Amino acid sequence: MLYRTSGKPVVRTHAASSDFTIADETGTAQILVERAAFEVVADFVEMERASALSAAGQALLATLGWPLPPIASVELCEAVVPIDADIEVAGSATREPELVPAAGERGYRDGQASLPVFSGEVTVLGEKRERRWISGKPRA
Repeated sequence: MLYRTSGKPVVRTHAASSDFTIADETGTAQILVERAAFEVVADFVEMERASALSAAGQALLATLGWPLPPIASVELCEAVVPIDADIEVAGSATREPELVPAAGERGYRDGQASLPVFSGEVTVLGEKRERRWISGKPRA
């Protein structure tokens, strides 16, 4: 959320995320989101005066415990990485034992089944595109 009072912008963010896996022709890896930075396009949900926010917008702010001054210009935005989206990941991975390895026989000298895990400083880049309205149309 971004709001302005007397020209001074105030930005508040809330993240609800969970670890996920990525796959390509080279294999599968896991992303631990605790320290990942996401660069994802945030779409507009509402852009309105504080006094004219929808009931849903006001309920969201109340649930998050974010106070809002009575006179302010407010932008509510949402950034989501959808399932099966094309993303890019930059960072270093470590190998950890796979909890559920693929079925099949392993040779006598084969190492333990492992999975690359991105858990350090990692950046997840979403699709490059223009911001759009996802909840109705902008007011003129």
